Amino acid sequence: MEAIIWYSVWPVVIYVSWKFVMLNIKHFSKMERLEELEKSVKN
Repeated sequence: MEAIIWYSVWPVVIYVSWKFVMLNIKHFSKMERLEELEKSVKN
């Protein structure tokens, strides 16, 4: 019984963690772009 629950849950866990990682990567690249813009404005 536990195996059935585990096998039905792990794809969801992987999907959610993948989504979370993709969001973080997008956010990180946005922050990097903002920092570059700030540097170019200051110079």
